[in-house]
Amino acid sequence: MQKKIDRNYMVLFLKGMAMGAADVVPGVSGGTIAFISGIYEELLESINNINLTAMRPYCFGLSFLAWFWPVLFLLENQSKIKDLRTILWPLLE
Repeated sequence: MQKKIDRNYMVLFLKGMAMGAADVVPGVSGGTIAFISGIYEELLESINNINLTAMRPYCFGLSFLAWFWPVLFLLENQSKIKDLRTILWPLLE
């Protein structure tokens, strides 16, 4: 029984890889590959079963980093940005 479960996970993994690879091809989406391979319903069910309240701390951390790194970059490169602004400002007028 254990071998059958492992094989099912491997097949599901390969179908997921095909979904990701399909995103590279213009006009083909991963959802189309999921539908064709028969895992679309399982995909939607898995997405619906995500516990968002358990993920709230991670979302806060990611949003903090999303604001922290650009601000840090701007503070570190403030003099370069001022120089660039003085060069480009006459061109924009």
